[in-house]
Amino acid sequence: MELNKKDFDTKIIGKLKGVFEIKEEKTHHIAFKIFYKGRQITKTYRSHGGGEMTNNAIYGARRQLFLTMPELKNLKECPLTAEGYKELLKSRGEIKE
Repeated sequence: MELNKKDFDTKIIGKLKGVFEIKEEKTHHIAFKIFYKGRQITKTYRSHGGGEMTNNAIYGARRQLFLTMPELKNLKECPLTAEGYKELLKSRGEIKE
């Protein structure tokens, strides 16, 4: 799967802002902390700059977001909504209500 950093920011992280609170921190990487109802669910990182993400970076983001590669692709390409992502996390025990 190809994923550039702009798409990661807008099509993945940006989409999640509809359901989750996202806090961005800039250090030697850009960290996105993802919260649901005030509780941090996870955080994911990407390097600064533009261009394509490496396969290792995509794999790491996928793992940090608790997704399979097909699910990450669906999140990027829209079949998986932020609400659907929330339901996946609930079913996997990552969100407890």
